[in-house]
Amino acid sequence: MTEAGYQPQYPQIEQALRERISVLRPGERLPSDAELCAEFGVSRMTAECGATACPGRPDRARAGTRVIRPSMAAEAASLGIPARQPVVHLRRLRQADDEPIALESTVLVGACTEATMTADLAHGSLHETLGRAGFVLGRGTATISAATATSEDARLLALRTGDPLLVERRVIVDGHGRRIEATESRYPADRYALVVHFDVERPGLGTSEAADTHAADAP
Repeated sequence: MTEAGYQPQYPQIEQALRERISVLRPGERLPSDAELCAEFGVSRMTAECGATACPGRPDRARAGTRVIRPSMAAEAASLGIPARQPVVHLRRLRQADDEPIALESTVLVGACTEATMTADLAHGSLHETLGRAGFVLGRGTATISAATATSEDARLLALRTGDPLLVERRVIVDGHGRRIEATESRYPADRYALVVHFDVERPGLGTSEAADTHAADAP
């Protein structure tokens, strides 16, 4: 069982690390666990991560599409806005060692238009771009499920149509609880695995803390 109202913060940390890794040079440090704990206000278990950027600039984003368009019904529902209200739609292909590892589709509320339409998101951080524009992102909620590759997935991710995928869908809110971002990330199942950190329930202490789950590169 999980605590009522609990929202895992790992999607925000994971996304922030991915975006920072994309601009690091080989050998440069990522934030330490202690630094991540202080920045995001989380436990050390939630913040566990690697310490340095690997050679080859892993997990960089290849330039994709960026358009302003009316929101579709599902997107509007995810963001809590009226249907067909303008949104910014970003699509990026993430790579590691020149191999595609994720196809990412992000929808942002229309207020983010000015901040994101001219930003260099192939080399910079989306969340840092939003932060500079005054959008202070808070917590996120994500679900991870299985799917099969479409013909477009197969073409962009170097797969065969029907190959297994892991699909993460997340919504991120700001400090006032307003939904700012809805993202779907599609990962080749043979290049990603799930890592789950959890506390074992101890007799007499009731339920354990909720588990933290995140996607990680498969060995």
